[in-house]
Amino acid sequence: MRLKLFVATAIAVVLAVASSNAQQKEKPKWPPSPHVAATDPLRPEEQVKKIKLPPGFELQLVAADPDIRKPININFDAAGRLWITETIEYPFPAPAGKGRDAVKILEDFGPDGKARKITTFADKLNIPIGVIPDGSATSALIYTIPAIYRMADTKGTGHADKRDFLYGEFGYRDTHGMTGEFQQGFDGWIYACHGYANTSNIKSRGETAISLTSGNTYRIKPDGSRIEQWTWGQVNPFGLAFDPLGNLYSGDCHSEPLTMLLRHGWYVSFGKPHDGVGFAPHMNTFGNQHSTALCGVAYYAADQYPPEYRGRLFLGDVVNNRINSYQIDWSGASPKAVMKEFLTSSDPWFRPVDIKLGPDGCLYFADFYNRIIGHYEVDLKHPGRDRDKGRIWRIVYRGPTKDNPQPVTNLVKADVATLLQSLYHSNLTVRLQATHQLVERGGKDAIDGLQRVIKLANASDKGATAKVHAMWALERLGKLDDDTLVSVGSADSKELRVHVQRILSEKAKWSPKYAALAKLGLDDKEPMVQRVAAEALAAHPAPDHIAPLAKLRWRVPPADTHLLYAVRLALREQLKNPESWMMLARDKGDSEQHKAVYDVCLGIRSADSAQYLKAQAEKDLPYRDLNAVVRHIVRYGADGSTTWALEFARTQYAKNQAAQGDVLKAVIQGAQERGIKLGDADRAAASKIVEALIDQAGTLPSLVGAEMAGTLKVASTQPRLLALVSQPTTAEPLRKACITSLVQIDAKGTIAPLGRILLDDKEAIQVREQVANALAGVNHPDAHAELVKALQNAPARVQATIALGMAGTPQGGERLLQAIEAGKASRQLLQDRAVELRLRGAKINDVKGRLAKLTAGLPAADAKSQAAIAKQRDAFASFKSDAVAGQKIFQKHCAACHQIASKGGKIGPNLDGIGARGLERLLEDVLDPNRNVDQAFRSTVITTKNGQTVTGLFLREEGKIVVLGDKDGKEVRIEKGLIDERAVTPLSLMPSNFVESISEPDLHHLMAYLLEQRVK
Repeated sequence: MRLKLFVATAIAVVLAVASSNAQQKEKPKWPPSPHVAATDPLRPEEQVKKIKLPPGFELQLVAADPDIRKPININFDAAGRLWITETIEYPFPAPAGKGRDAVKILEDFGPDGKARKITTFADKLNIPIGVIPDGSATSALIYTIPAIYRMADTKGTGHADKRDFLYGEFGYRDTHGMTGEFQQGFDGWIYACHGYANTSNIKSRGETAISLTSGNTYRIKPDGSRIEQWTWGQVNPFGLAFDPLGNLYSGDCHSEPLTMLLRHGWYVSFGKPHDGVGFAPHMNTFGNQHSTALCGVAYYAADQYPPEYRGRLFLGDVVNNRINSYQIDWSGASPKAVMKEFLTSSDPWFRPVDIKLGPDGCLYFADFYNRIIGHYEVDLKHPGRDRDKGRIWRIVYRGPTKDNPQPVTNLVKADVATLLQSLYHSNLTVRLQATHQLVERGGKDAIDGLQRVIKLANASDKGATAKVHAMWALERLGKLDDDTLVSVGSADSKELRVHVQRILSEKAKWSPKYAALAKLGLDDKEPMVQRVAAEALAAHPAPDHIAPLAKLRWRVPPADTHLLYAVRLALREQLKNPESWMMLARDKGDSEQHKAVYDVCLGIRSADSAQYLKAQAEKDLPYRDLNAVVRHIVRYGADGSTTWALEFARTQYAKNQAAQGDVLKAVIQGAQERGIKLGDADRAAASKIVEALIDQAGTLPSLVGAEMAGTLKVASTQPRLLALVSQPTTAEPLRKACITSLVQIDAKGTIAPLGRILLDDKEAIQVREQVANALAGVNHPDAHAELVKALQNAPARVQATIALGMAGTPQGGERLLQAIEAGKASRQLLQDRAVELRLRGAKINDVKGRLAKLTAGLPAADAKSQAAIAKQRDAFASFKSDAVAGQKIFQKHCAACHQIASKGGKIGPNLDGIGARGLERLLEDVLDPNRNVDQAFRSTVITTKNGQTVTGLFLREEGKIVVLGDKDGKEVRIEKGLIDERAVTPLSLMPSNFVESISEPDLHHLMAYLLEQRVK
């Protein structure tokens, strides 16, 4: 018996040891990551010990799991209750009708901040990230995939029993960039964010509809009757807040951290152009103070906090586990946000995702409390994602005298007198709720009382503030008379004068009295009044507005960027009125006015604007504007614009080859976007310019000429292009352009000569790679034969390029597999993740089985990749790296696509704060870029009708053209009419063999530089 026990024990020990050894050798599926907290979650009473606030402030727990779970959006109702959305489904949406998420109401807050009552208002929701209760506090607008609904409790049970569609449908391909952050403004509209990577075609219950792609903001009527776009651009805005002057602020994860949104402004986004006027300004930049995961914005407009905190913005930084505060410094009407430390946490689970100013004067915020916050930084299926924790906190200022939060009045039950008195309240949240209540109730008592407030309120700040809210309430009720508006328009209070201009903006019909009042605002001593007056004129365009706006435009100091942009935008809007063009045609005198119109003319896409620009160009066209202006004229101008432009280039710039190249490129681009072909005479004229440009060897014009030769398919340039390609002394960019154009002109005829370059081991490796890409794009059997020939002897870097190019089409992929099966190429090529994924998506017979057979016995691809990462990690530790040298390497190899500190291209993701990922993850991003690709940065493959393929990152559509960004950061333009198939792949645009293009020391220098890019 003992022997049996001993043997059994020994076997068990051996098995355990063997199992342990196997586990040690086996790579864990989820390796450690700086974006995955290594600590265990804390209960709130322990978590609060890890959080620091400035002296005098106290953090109080309002609610926590298990009562609430994963809160995202919060909002107060007029009764002082806090509504929250919670989601356990995130990040994967549930099947329709199967959601397990909810909206809950928190109320009856004790002295310690705790909500003593929590009610589930709506359940069976699907990742709700937007909620705003209405004035009755028995219904709310709620976003749950895929629309905004009004959900109402009609039976008095506290639970919604009715659901009405208001606006939809919204895209939800990317669930961390949907719609939410609803905020109701002075005007009664509800403002909202639309986020990252999603496209939404939204209809209202009325007759309005808009289409949104990625970052934008919009506004809606609470009854579902109307939707309007408010701003364009940004990347993933999440967080909106109003200040007492009616300015709207947003936070964003990628364009810039904080923005004061200007109506109809166009903001920087990934790869998207502005509207012709230029990008709208921001308030600050990422620098080294922010991560690129910023959520929730609150403006502190109350007096529970000390004076130095009033008028500040607060923004959650969920990666750095903190809430930042921002002092606003003003240059005229332009704000600059200066970050000040406020709340920090050493608990890596702490994730402040939304912040609101409560009616008690305290800031409330939602803590998503999660081990993981990154949506794409960490695999969406990572088991560490928490689904059941979450907290709501309140920040109270207690001070030396242990001050308490301000008392809260239930405005839903308040009488009219109490509501009117609340318009004098020091808290903006209370004042707005009281305003909304008075509008909803209406009636003679409310209207008479509002009119008394305007007449009797004294000249104090509180009196002026009460008048502001009374004016808005009367305006929304249709009872604000013109005499009152005009009289208040010249009040001493800047706040009143600003809001008069905002009310003018919202007027459906304008009278001469309104126009005069707005023009008076342009001459106001306060830049903020001037800015809002310009916005009012922008909303009601007329020819006689141009002169006063142009006059102001040249008075604005350059440092007042927001005022300058608003005035230029208003000028642009005047040009949407056809009568404005007739007035400008008659007016020959005011050169300053014409200069101001010319400055914004590219923002009007019409024949009128093209004709105006044409007339100005013939007088004196600044060289810096040449390409944009000519392109605009060709795209939108009258028939014959291409002929005019080519003659313009010949006569005006006869001795300036660079300018001729700019005009030629503009003509071709404008014609492509318009969807027209050059006539025979124009084509002949353009071809002459191309030939002349190419002959300027060694100059920038020759590069433009080489590029345009392919676009125009100028066959006469083939011998010259081939000669330039064949000369090793030709500059590399020019050789690459010649290769591309040769394929465009005669794909089949250039296969043999390009094949010889590909096989030449004395050629520069970058040129051989360009040839490999070009031949792969031809997608012809002869081209595949040349590529296979090269596979046998080319260096690994070129082999990888060949394999990747061939793998993207059924014909090329089949030929690649045949070559590998025949032993003419290495099986290890199939372990490149990008090659494998392309082959699997290329519709090749039995591709799965063939891949399995060919890779059998090879070390696992992940193991090889991880080994390479480990090797470079260990080498980095003993290498004396130089971040300054790394910055130069970044500028040379990376800045064409990526930005750091607002410098670089906007094709790939912003890399501010990237150092927080740590060395291991940075090496993974570089050595295995296809491991975890954000949806917004997945490559698009376009197959043309002649079988050729083009791969790049989709940027935008320009008329009849689709624009992709290539791996070098350049734009590739494809005519829509030539596209046969268009597909998004799960691959990054960054080449998987990028690391082979730089030396190992340079890689280490680059890592050192990127590691320095972290929040200080």
